[in-house]
Amino acid sequence: MSNFYLTFGVQYRTVPHPIWTGADPDGWVLIEAPDEERARKLAAAYFDTYWAFLYDEATFNPSRHYYPKMEIARLIWPQNQPLPE
Repeated sequence: MSNFYLTFGVQYRTVPHPIWTGADPDGWVLIEAPDEERARKLAAAYFDTYWAFLYDEATFNPSRHYYPKMEIARLIWPQNQPLPE
């Protein structure tokens, strides 16, 4: 499994996220998945298209300067069970 980092747009600082009240541009959601394609599928299953970026380990900068709340949630690719719709 690889780690991917999903971030939310700055609009969710003032506008409620349409799916998840915990969405916050000052943190990230860690997604554990076998590859980027499956990480994106998991992100879509939980947040639809209401997120900003998905980074891999090589391109993400988890600086507290940019993301003071750090990890706000974690999603793990389901093993031996169907992906949530």
